[in-house]
Amino acid sequence: MARSSLRTSRMLIGVLAVTVTGTGVAYYKNSQKNKPIATDPANAPVTLVKSPGTAKPDDTLPLMAAVSPRPAATPTTAPTTKPAPSGALPLLSAQSTVSTPAAERRDGEASRSVAPVPPADVLSAAKSRLDAEDLLAARKILNDALLSGTLSPDQMQQAKQQLGAINDIVIFSPRKFVNDKFAESYVVKRGDLLSKIAAKHDITSDLLLRMNGMTDARKLRAEQALKIVNGPFNAVVTKSAFTLDLYLGNPGESGSMFVKQYKVALGRDDSTPMGTWMVEAGKKQTNPKFWGSGPDHPPMEADDPKNPLGEFWIGLVGTDGHALDKHGYGIHGTIEPDSIGKQASLGCIRLKNEDAAIVFEMLAEGKSFVLVKP
Repeated sequence: MARSSLRTSRMLIGVLAVTVTGTGVAYYKNSQKNKPIATDPANAPVTLVKSPGTAKPDDTLPLMAAVSPRPAATPTTAPTTKPAPSGALPLLSAQSTVSTPAAERRDGEASRSVAPVPPADVLSAAKSRLDAEDLLAARKILNDALLSGTLSPDQMQQAKQQLGAINDIVIFSPRKFVNDKFAESYVVKRGDLLSKIAAKHDITSDLLLRMNGMTDARKLRAEQALKIVNGPFNAVVTKSAFTLDLYLGNPGESGSMFVKQYKVALGRDDSTPMGTWMVEAGKKQTNPKFWGSGPDHPPMEADDPKNPLGEFWIGLVGTDGHALDKHGYGIHGTIEPDSIGKQASLGCIRLKNEDAAIVFEMLAEGKSFVLVKP
């Protein structure tokens, strides 16, 4: 009889335990129904941006796995640097591979919180950020200092040189950076065309190819995540220095960014007109024909080894200053690289061929302007 009572007591205790547990689970589930779900910003889905582009059926290619918008979490090798004078910034190579810091892998908090830096400390502060592999923060420090106009000529040149090296990685490589205010991700929709996507962001499809490690616009795939920079790029040519500086946004204004500097040749006898020029619609050409300029400079076919234009031509039309309403001028390559840094052209802006190839990709027809100043 005692055993029967004990067995009955244990069964009652078991029933009570199950009942209490079930009630607790039900209460917990009900309490969570309207509770917001915490998410990691780095794992948030990419917002789809509408594109006006449409394509023929044969322009739509098979589905491809999307490119991850987050950089790899596994560190790679340390950045390669060239020897620099004491006190100067280390120079990043365009081919450098750099580790991915936690700030960049997660939410980029370190890159967002960059305090103002006194002019005397700009280069050392930027170097400190580079040593920590925070390229966005280093770029912001240097760019803010350039826009402030407080740097000495030597500091300014060092800052431009380092910004160019940083942008070789941040802008021109497929590597993506969280919280880059000048870039974003775009998820390709079925029927999109690269040219339409580029035009919507005021850049060229050639630049989009380079930035995303692509070689053929026809291989665009639905669900592919593209790295995109919001343009347009604009240029400032300083005649006394024989330089062409490229910017995102209006050069020197708040919110703009210095991108890279190139050396140029200009017109003989100071013949390159000063003022503002627009990249003329329909006037960018690869492997251009030279139409001639007087009896001493006859027309030449595109493949003529004596063609002075090199492989790229960016036609310009004057919109202001001494350039107003002038045509026939442009930015182009050269068959005389030794002329760079001199007054040597017929009035155009001359670049080394490898530099002309990059500038050609960056300046957009009808969108980009070129300011020529003393």
